[in-house]
Amino acid sequence: MRLLYVTPLDFSTDMYSSAWISRGKALSDRGWEIAFVAPASIQSEKAVEEFGFKLFGVKRLGFPGLRGLSWEYSVSHALHQIVEIFNPDVIISDWNGANGTSLVANRMQLPWVFDDHSPPANKGLIGRLQW
Repeated sequence: MRLLYVTPLDFSTDMYSSAWISRGKALSDRGWEIAFVAPASIQSEKAVEEFGFKLFGVKRLGFPGLRGLSWEYSVSHALHQIVEIFNPDVIISDWNGANGTSLVANRMQLPWVFDDHSPPANKGLIGRLQW
């Protein structure tokens, strides 16, 4: 079985990425092939590949307040090609990326799951812009 995780995490710096890696390792130990769709960076790619996983890097704007919108747009435009390359049996998407994932997965008739376990956003202006 092949699983594609869609997440906006930076695997090289985000402490929360260890949860995604741990889930991936548990499934990999049970015979699953795991790949991630995450913001593109050489450091993230190395961090993911260290555990035997593949990373499909997607570009995202770095401007605070627009990262979420940029990520959704990028996922919706890149995911079709990624699915063609990786050919997953199922997709799991973090909340930030679920709109783009649902568009592509539904169009391609792929099962997908929305995984919402993200921490709350900042209480300031940038956090409000994210919602």
